[in-house]
Amino acid sequence: MSAAFETSLAAYHQVCLQLADLSEEEGRALESGVKPPMVEITRRRRDLLRELARTQSAVKAASPVPFPDRLRPALQATLDLIQRSVRLDRQNEQWMLRHQMIPGDLVPSSASRSPQRIRSTYGLRAGGIGP
Repeated sequence: MSAAFETSLAAYHQVCLQLADLSEEEGRALESGVKPPMVEITRRRRDLLRELARTQSAVKAASPVPFPDRLRPALQATLDLIQRSVRLDRQNEQWMLRHQMIPGDLVPSSASRSPQRIRSTYGLRAGGIGP
């Protein structure tokens, strides 16, 4: 079971990394003054979010109980990527709002993306790593 979890977590981590990279790419384009190719970025993000849902399900299905301590660093690295992606998305949204590229009513509230909510989405305790 642990090998299946490690494989699933590695795939999930890669998708999280790709999402963070996409957000960084978008942010660099916004800050450079070049209008990013929003249709292409939106398509890529949508595809990655589908893959994220698939890999997240695989991670949840293969999650070992009890959770081995040796896997906690890999899980923490993935959680850190998720937080980085959320932070980058917020920065990009704020930039687009300031430059009137998007209407304010299209941006989700910050409460819907709080660290506590993200942790609960992944079934994690607030004080520690792992289920």
